[in-house]
Amino acid sequence: MTLVIVTGTFAVVADEIDWLIHPQMRVTPTEQAADWGKMEDAITAYAPGDALLQLGRHEGDHFAYRATMRGAGGLPYYLYIDPTTAEVKGTTSGLTVQRFLRDLHRYLFMPSIIGLPLVSTLSFVLAFSMYTGLKTTRKWKTVATRVRTDKGARIAVGDFHKAAGLWSLWFFVVVIV
Repeated sequence: MTLVIVTGTFAVVADEIDWLIHPQMRVTPTEQAADWGKMEDAITAYAPGDALLQLGRHEGDHFAYRATMRGAGGLPYYLYIDPTTAEVKGTTSGLTVQRFLRDLHRYLFMPSIIGLPLVSTLSFVLAFSMYTGLKTTRKWKTVATRVRTDKGARIAVGDFHKAAGLWSLWFFVVVIV
């Protein structure tokens, strides 16, 4: 369960991690609108024998547009295009940090018919953990606002754990649903 939670947390910012790692994903934002036809022509000229599966943009202005390609050997890869100049900036393999984290988080790199139900059953484990935490916690108002640092490290860590658990109940419910 910890692996699924940690990979899900990092998957939220996985596109930005990829942007930091791969300079071909970076562009300077401009007001000029993208010319999709020119970008398609640039892709065809750069990789004439490969199949263009999808061409799209990221949510941020600092990202190059990404074309999902299938090479001659059948392997997928990404090709990045500057939307203002229609210049191909470079390529990456199909397994980027974003794809790695999301596939590990959702399927545990198993076939989806096995991995997705397995990961989904962890919501029951999380629900049971939340129930037992709520059942064993008394005086919620006190616990939610108190971290005693003067009574030793074990007490401080325990108080922090209880307070953090109570404050994040709303998030646990969202994840479980």
